[in-house]
Amino acid sequence: MAAWYATLPLPRVNPDVISLIGVLVAFFVVVAVSAELWFVAWIFLVVHLFLDGLDGAVARAFHVRKTQSERAHGQVIDMAFDRASEGILFVIPPFFLPWFPLFVLNVLLTLLTLRRQRAYILPLRLIFFVVFTIQLLV
Repeated sequence: MAAWYATLPLPRVNPDVISLIGVLVAFFVVVAVSAELWFVAWIFLVVHLFLDGLDGAVARAFHVRKTQSERAHGQVIDMAFDRASEGILFVIPPFFLPWFPLFVLNVLLTLLTLRRQRAYILPLRLIFFVVFTIQLLV
């Protein structure tokens, strides 16, 4: 059975570039929140999460023939970009508590993931998205 992304017209671009753009979009979330443009921040958050999913789909679709060490290197880069975007989102005052301590926990879980080669990472940005959306609607 083919993966869901096999039928999509995915861009042939390095997934690290998509991840970097995602980190920049996370920065725009912070800028929009600082300006109290909550709906704009929500839109940027949606784009950020879309890019996070897209980079993984592109990596799986176009880089399947890479060696194990190249795939491992790509996973490390992806996790680093993911933690960087979480760090950007969760250092600003409105989200510092309780999100920053959870971010620190996610960094520790990332180190454990790298050591044990098994994913222990919290879906922190997805949980944040749900909470942010609920607060926006209330």
